[in-house]
Amino acid sequence: MNSENVGNENVGNPGASAEVVSRASVSKGAKAVKALAAVDTGTLGLRSMPQAEVMKKYGRHEGDTGSPEVQIALITRRLEVLAIHFKTNEQDKHSQRGMMLLISQRKQLLQYLKNTDALRYKTLIAALGLRK
Repeated sequence: MNSENVGNENVGNPGASAEVVSRASVSKGAKAVKALAAVDTGTLGLRSMPQAEVMKKYGRHEGDTGSPEVQIALITRRLEVLAIHFKTNEQDKHSQRGMMLLISQRKQLLQYLKNTDALRYKTLIAALGLRK
């Protein structure tokens, strides 16, 4: 066995590395990254608003920071910022994990809001533009 090729089974085989990349890009996280990266970065959505303004706009009363509407709006704001980050850093796997956790948290909050008050849910998704 040649000592140069120990641990490098795919050296000289460019097709093997492409196969590994294609398998990685099919993963769930990569699909979510591509979906969020497709967000139109030309329009300034929530990401242009300071956090206090988001809380004021979506809060149910003055100083509201814990209502589902505020939490969902803040998470959506963070996801929009991450979408821009992933346009330039496609292979940032650590941030992809964080993004998946944020998506899961937002999904749970949306489900809670839908089950408790459907009218508030419909108003919020229309305001944030989450569903088509």
